[in-house]
Amino acid sequence: MTRNKHGGPRAANRPFEIERLWEGPDALVVNKPAGLSSHGGARVGRNLVNEMKLSLGREVFPVHRLDRDTSGAMLLALTPEGARKWAERLEAGEKKYLVIAKGRFRGERFLVDSPVSHNGRTFPAQTGFRVVRAFGEFTLLEALLYTGRTHQIRLHLAGLGKPVLGDDKYGDFELNKAWAKRLHRQRLYLHSAEMKLSGLHVFAPVPVWFPELWKIYSAEIRHPAVPLPKKPPTTAAPLGPMDAAKNRPEPEEGE
Repeated sequence: MTRNKHGGPRAANRPFEIERLWEGPDALVVNKPAGLSSHGGARVGRNLVNEMKLSLGREVFPVHRLDRDTSGAMLLALTPEGARKWAERLEAGEKKYLVIAKGRFRGERFLVDSPVSHNGRTFPAQTGFRVVRAFGEFTLLEALLYTGRTHQIRLHLAGLGKPVLGDDKYGDFELNKAWAKRLHRQRLYLHSAEMKLSGLHVFAPVPVWFPELWKIYSAEIRHPAVPLPKKPPTTAAPLGPMDAAKNRPEPEEGE
């Protein structure tokens, strides 16, 4: 028996329950569980690619990746040719995430255009955000990736001083600890919720720990039809994991 911080005890041979959201002739979209790595690597045991190989009885090829602790829609190809085709469609399409961040934000929409640093290299990165609902000390946001950098959403929100709840790398560790104790589980509140590509539009159901949190505040989640910004502003200096905020919005009164 092994113990997984995301779900308590887990038998070593117990399969992950992986929901298939869409299936086509050369690809499929699955709802990746939190706590499962996208693919194999050094110090990585069970992973989504191997689990789907066992389930389907054939090779699968990840078109992109999600962090281990991120849940939601992930696209897998069934052939190398399919992987190339869907990678092009993914680059031209839209990927939206739901995220719960610490604190409040001024306005309904904002865009962070700040390069991020990873493994000693710096990359341009842009993320559009829309406020869905504020509740208690948190805000539920919709995030649209204009670029696909490692930890991009997490770094951009941490750079604003409003990190993702449950982020054990860039987050507020005391806040994470307090809420993990209160909810009896430790989760990263980041979910790949929607994927809109040429010939494909899928939604991944919100995991149960999202409503568990906002129900504490008796908040009703609404999704107003507010479009995300389309044009990024001028670029800013690179954001590293612990850099000071470069695009910090004005604080709300009483913050």
